[in-house]
Amino acid sequence: MDQVKVGLIGCGQRGKGLLNEILNTEKMQLVGVADVDEARMKAAAERAGVEGYADHQALLARDDLQAVLIATHTRHHAPVITDALDAGKHVLTEKPMVDTGENARAVVAKLEATGLRGMVAYQRRFAGQAEIVRQKTQEIEALQMLVACQRGMMAPQYFFPEHYGGVIDTISHSFDVVNWALGGRPVRACATIRRNVFRRKDAIEFVSALVEYDTPAGPCTADFFASLAGVNCPNFIQAIGPKGTFHVAGGKMTVTRHEGFREDKTPINEQREELEAPEKGGPAVKLMLSHFARCVLEPDADLYPGCSFKEGLAAVCVSEAIAESAERGTPVEIEL
Repeated sequence: MDQVKVGLIGCGQRGKGLLNEILNTEKMQLVGVADVDEARMKAAAERAGVEGYADHQALLARDDLQAVLIATHTRHHAPVITDALDAGKHVLTEKPMVDTGENARAVVAKLEATGLRGMVAYQRRFAGQAEIVRQKTQEIEALQMLVACQRGMMAPQYFFPEHYGGVIDTISHSFDVVNWALGGRPVRACATIRRNVFRRKDAIEFVSALVEYDTPAGPCTADFFASLAGVNCPNFIQAIGPKGTFHVAGGKMTVTRHEGFREDKTPINEQREELEAPEKGGPAVKLMLSHFARCVLEPDADLYPGCSFKEGLAAVCVSEAIAESAERGTPVEIEL
């Protein structure tokens, strides 16, 4: 079986998870790892039985290396992506893609100039539930979305004053899912945030944001609610449109279709359906890695792209506009 020879840059918390998935992905052969922390690098190299490098440039210099997976901190993504593309390597980078809209636009332009493959590791796209969210959101011609992304306290390494492309790290997934589901362009954001409620490090701990979109169905608004204090609060996505509603919480999904409303306010031809996510053939991360490998091995094939760098740019710019709006106290236009 053909395999892509890959390297892993960043062997910390996310890198450890990716390392295990790479070793179990048939279409990938890991040839080296890199990390500035020597202990982390040596542990990962020993675990995988490959060469370890303290400098990622030394890994990129290998002639047999075809692609890299980047799992460094977000603030280091842009320079490492640039180095990898300059070295002629395909790139799969952890999310958020980079830390700022300016850096996002730069790496998109760099990728387009090289003709290499670039993908952002939003693995939820490879879960069956996400495909249904996209399909049903467009089917009901959603004009409004409500997204709750609550979680508990994060580890200390995620506390920093900048938004770093994700506002609150995990909500970056929600930005991508909504951008993808609506199939449109985010145009404006209005938001509030709170810092220093639990940890005196200026990190964003609460966010409420309204993002406006231009979509094929018309203007749409998406409301995002996230915090680091959402203990036992269920996360959900709701989509509402002129042709029905869609709701997903946990593993349960419900779509309600109708053709408008009668004078007595009841829906016309209302149909309610409970849905189950289709089997995808494995965990989402492994499916994502296998797909990226196929994109490298079959450059001329018409393959579903996963999250492209351009789509990664959109998620970063939504995050940046939310943070900027909260600081200014005014709506902010989103520049892609």
